[in-house]
Amino acid sequence: AASVMSVMSPAQASTTDPAALVRLAGSVLRVEAPTVDGPLAVGSAAYITVFIGLMGVVLAVGPIVGQLFGARRHAAAGEQLHQAVWLALGLALFGSALLVFPQPFIALAQATPEVSAKLQQYLLALALALPAGLLFAAFRGFNNAVSRPKAVMVLQLSGLALKVPLAALLVYGAGPLPALGVAGCGLSTALTMWCVVLASWLVLRRDPFYAPFVIFGHGLR
Repeated sequence: AASVMSVMSPAQASTTDPAALVRLAGSVLRVEAPTVDGPLAVGSAAYITVFIGLMGVVLAVGPIVGQLFGARRHAAAGEQLHQAVWLALGLALFGSALLVFPQPFIALAQATPEVSAKLQQYLLALALALPAGLLFAAFRGFNNAVSRPKAVMVLQLSGLALKVPLAALLVYGAGPLPALGVAGCGLSTALTMWCVVLASWLVLRRDPFYAPFVIFGHGLR
């Protein structure tokens, strides 16, 4: 029997606040893909293990920012976001290295050579997504602390709207674009997450709400 897989990115599923959106993200698009189901399952487990552990560290910015925001120390709260961004980038180096060299995960999964090759392609693409996922976690933690969860929600839903067709296109191909299989699923995750991070930067840059936090000009541009 053919297996079923979800092309929703683990990064998006794990950074969504409302449980209803998590369920939506996990079931929006399911396709028959028995040839990539094994690598996808193992790769997603490996990515989520790394991502969730590192994301918890980055999200520690939330309580600190919340306390400073409540005390109306906006510039100090903005400084905490600076630190969270640099922390996210530093942790991403470590986490991406684990994904680029996934031999421990392959050994634990006892994957066959065929699955191992596809798994490495998938995790290589997810290694590109990890920095964006952690940067968005910093944005998410900061915005939740300053009572701006709607900004996070809009970006997550926009990312979902982009991810679904992009994943289908890269996994199955269309016209001159070849089918990339499980590697396409990982690549669509990376592209989507970086688009979401770019949109987050634009929100911070252009929304006057963030001006008192002096986010730009002191380590961020």
